[in-house]
Amino acid sequence: MGLIKTRQGWAIDYYRNGRRVQEYISESKTLAAQALARVKTELAQDRYFPDRPTGGEIKVSEILERYWSEHLQYRKSGNDRWGVNESIKAFGSYTLTALRKEEIERWMKATLGTPWKSRRKRKDGKPTVSAAKPATVNRILQALSAAINHGIKTEFIRGYKNPCAMVRKLPENNVRDFTIDETQFTALMRVLPDYLKPVIAFAYYTGCRKGEILNLKKADLDFFGNTAFIRDTKNDESRYVPLAPELKEVLVRLSGEHLESPYLFTHADGRRVQDLKKSWWTALKRVKLEHLHFHDLRHTALTNWHNAGHSHFLIMQASGHKTLSCFQRYLSFRNNDLQKLVLGKGSDNLETGKVVEIAKAC
Repeated sequence: MGLIKTRQGWAIDYYRNGRRVQEYISESKTLAAQALARVKTELAQDRYFPDRPTGGEIKVSEILERYWSEHLQYRKSGNDRWGVNESIKAFGSYTLTALRKEEIERWMKATLGTPWKSRRKRKDGKPTVSAAKPATVNRILQALSAAINHGIKTEFIRGYKNPCAMVRKLPENNVRDFTIDETQFTALMRVLPDYLKPVIAFAYYTGCRKGEILNLKKADLDFFGNTAFIRDTKNDESRYVPLAPELKEVLVRLSGEHLESPYLFTHADGRRVQDLKKSWWTALKRVKLEHLHFHDLRHTALTNWHNAGHSHFLIMQASGHKTLSCFQRYLSFRNNDLQKLVLGKGSDNLETGKVVEIAKAC
């Protein structure tokens, strides 16, 4: 809520009935400030909310649907709609007054470990059923909390605190620590269909996410600068990624094929590659890498850059990570990596005789 300077003059910005309103007033900033003061007074007296139910009578399902329509539907992730749907199933029938900390904690305890239909489907099209994990419970609670906070911010909910803020989230242990070496990558590339080989190679050498890769267009490649411009990212902030020489050779060939399509990765008939589908899982089974996830290729690329001695901040610039803690989740360390602490530069110059001498002295 405040004043906005426009080309014509001054406008006021406020929320009415849970919706944002920007209203032009005058060229005079003083008149605009006076109009904003009147609106604040009328909002405080509830003149703008004659038909709105009181905070306690609002259904949680209405809060969640409003959050989706005003905010989430413009985001790219399909996980957001899933979180809203599951929150409606769990808490949609509650009013805001009835939704207390004890009710939320009771639901968390009852849900954890129960059979849960996963978003990932089997080959026959049916959803995978597994025990509900702490991460599943936390994501649903996260969607509920975000919806209530949005209602409070937009003044659709007034006079109530978010009950989710008092609920402690369940501890998660879902960090994957799996990478593939060059031998496994070569074996995988041999069994992949031709249209998927460039996709997997791009993921292995750049560490980009699947959606970022499949949305890549030919115009986003800069072969003179050896970079690719990633537009559709998870955090909506574009970035550049470097192109390895072996990857650049493949991309140069692809950019000259199927000129009628703006997308880089296409099928033999020119159709855009939109998903990996069955061919990916079939190839993994043939090389005995059934436990490999596509996102593990991102872990692999970042770990390879780190092992090559590149700066953490330089890698984060290419990967798009904003915090060091999140970036460190993608680095995989093995026992042979830890051996470098004692067999690295400081120990290369240590003669065998001195090692024996030190051992005897101890």
